This record gives sequence, C-alpha cells and structure tokens, in this order.
Amino acid sequence: MRKALVASVSVPLLIFFAGVTVALIIYLSMSGVIESLVSPGTFVSYLGAILLLMGPVKRLARVNEHLQTGVAAAESVFDVLDKTIEETGGNKMAEKIDGDIEFKNVTFQYDMADNNALRDVSFRINRGETVALVGASGSGKTSIASLLLGFYRAQQGEILIDGSPIEHYQVEFLRSQIGFASQEAVLFDGSIESNVAYSVAQIDEKVLTEVVEASKISVFSDKLPDLLKTSIGEQGVRLSGGQRQRLTIARALYRCAPILIMDEATSALDNVSESQIKEGIKALSAERTVLIIAHRLSTVVEADRILVLQAGRIVEQGTHRQLLEMDGHYAALHFRQKKEELESTDPNA
Repeated sequence: MRKALVASVSVPLLIFFAGVTVALIIYLSMSGVIESLVSPGTFVSYLGAILLLMGPVKRLARVNEHLQTGVAAAESVFDVLDKTIEETGGNKMAEKIDGDIEFKNVTFQYDMADNNALRDVSFRINRGETVALVGASGSGKTSIASLLLGFYRAQQGEILIDGSPIEHYQVEFLRSQIGFASQEAVLFDGSIESNVAYSVAQIDEKVLTEVVEASKISVFSDKLPDLLKTSIGEQGVRLSGGQRQRLTIARALYRCAPILIMDEATSALDNVSESQIKEGIKALSAERTVLIIAHRLSTVVEADRILVLQAGRIVEQGTHRQLLEMDGHYAALHFRQKKEELESTDPNA
C-alpha cells in the first residue's frame, strides 16, 4: 500500500511542479522579463534542458517505490529477527517417549489477557488412548495443545509426560515426539511428497505410501500428471481446502511420533471423507496417544474418552454414550449440532 501511495503521488506531483515551472518561465519570456536578461538562444537551450530532465527525474522518483518495497520486506524480516529467542528447555532426552500425558491442576493465562484460558485443569491420558477435547470456542481446547507442544508455560500446576515434568525435556526433542495436525495448513511451494515428509532428509517410501493411503491423498494425487511429485504452489494454492488438510494430516502421521495431536484437522472435509480418514488414522495409531480437538462432534464419537471444556474448566468427561446419558453440556451441544445439520439439509424442518 505504501508503494502504491508513493507511485500515485510522487510522479504526478513532480510533473505538476515541473509544468508550473515551465509555464512560469514561458509567461516571463512572453512578458519580456527574461528577454532583457538572456538571449533567445540561451532561453531555448535552458527550456530544452528542463524538458530533457523530466525523464531522468521521473525515473529517479520511482526509486522511492522500490525503497518502500524493501522497507516492507525488511519489516517482515526484522519482525522475526527481533523475536525473543525461545528457551531450549531442559536436558532430558530419550530414544523415544511412551506417550503417557498428565495435567495436574494446570492454570494458564495468555499475556495481556483478562481471564485464564485454563483453570485448575487435571486429566490423564494413558499410552495408546484416544482422548477428545470438545467445547465452545475459547473454552481452552487449543491452549492444552499449545502447552503440550511447549509454546507456552503454565503459571500454575504441572504437565507430565511419562511421569516427568515437561520443562525437563529439551524442546526440540519434545516436539520431535509429537505429530501435530492443525486446522490451518502450512504448506510450501514444492511437491506433495516433500510437503508430507517435510524436515526429513531421506524419504521413507514405505511410510509415505502408508500415510498417503491413510489420509486419502491418493484420491486426488493419482489424477495429477506427476502424482506425488506434483508441485502444489505456495501455501498449496493449487489444492482445495480439504486437500490441504489431508496433507497436514499425512505430515503428522509420517513422523510416526508416539503422540498425535489433531486440532480441528478435518474441519474442511465432508462427512464421508472425514469418516474414511478416521479409519486410516485409527489403523496407523494403534499404539499412539491421540489427542483430538474438535468442534464437530461426529469427529470424536469413537474416542476412548471425551473431555468437555467450558470457560477453561473440564465440566464433564466420559464416552460418547455416557455423556449423552448425563444429559449435560455435551448432550446439549450434540443435539444442537444435530438440529443445525437437519435444518441445513431440510429448511422446512
């Protein structure tokens, strides 16, 4: 926008002032003022020089446009460079963690926020268990995932992985043990396979084939000219929203990490595609600890346990059937979504 502003103002202003100057000189020459000071030949030479300077001066004025582009780019670069260096965490490392997760009376508040995102939250997820977090927007679901990934630190309470506080683990090692699929797909200008196996030096073709089938990428990649080697463009512009989310899911599965976090990872998929991908994920996650964050309850029906959050607290927990029988927050949310689905398919319902 600054570049457009400079381009739309600088050159027209330059031409305006130059035109005013030339008009003033011509006016003075016609009134006889200049004639008494210089000869006609000198005057014509001077006027010609002014007109010849217009082109170079206009090009010089456009330099500011490029400067503004550079300034905007520099702001983005320095925004990253000026960020506080992330703490490396503790020194604890292992060949591989088992995947037991426990939150003990965790309270967390974001900087500049008025209220706590999490309030005295306690729960345990055993190795190989699939647990879902549901609740309204702002209830604290994503905050739990962010704390597990080490993006933030809780003000109170303890987060344990395999019985050790999360602060004892080296951050890089901790994140290498967690596969994370988010709602927002972060993709790069490269092939499908390079995006799935991102950050891995050598692609394991066997694992790649398994995760491509599990995430149903093959449904659309088999129709592409270069199959998995097809370029998807910056941020995956050549793919639909659902296809981009499938790549994010495949990337999380490819890491073969003992903990898998799915944060609204299937929100852009239709019910049929979501059901197919759920089966694929289930097949590859037999021994993994899976944490599913979802707004759409059809995503979490088959979870081993569902935790219902409200205003940063766990208000209910149990299986899908148990929570419906409680006739509480989860049941109200479930029937509300069913009603919305019915109304969307039948406006007269």
